[in-house]
Amino acid sequence: MPQHGFISVIYTRVTYLVIDFMNIIYSIHAQEKIAERKIPKKIIESSLQHPDTVVSGREKTKVAHKFIKDRLLRIVYRIENEKYIVITVYCTHPERYGE
Repeated sequence: MPQHGFISVIYTRVTYLVIDFMNIIYSIHAQEKIAERKIPKKIIESSLQHPDTVVSGREKTKVAHKFIKDRLLRIVYRIENEKYIVITVYCTHPERYGE
């Protein structure tokens, strides 16, 4: 990622889309995956507020886990300036993560 001046600002604006409910910023990747996977944003917001568990992820990220029926919703995020930066969201089988 470019680190200097004008190019860095353009990169940041293209990469993130600000959603101001509960101070959440969804990456473009997260927006695409949420739409593709048909995961309601209300579920994501609720899961970030009240996760069943939170585990450490890679490179300063955290992963919120929320059990929904027989599936595990995983929200990969980091916190910057008191805002949640959502990187990706997906459902999987709980057994895959030892849950």
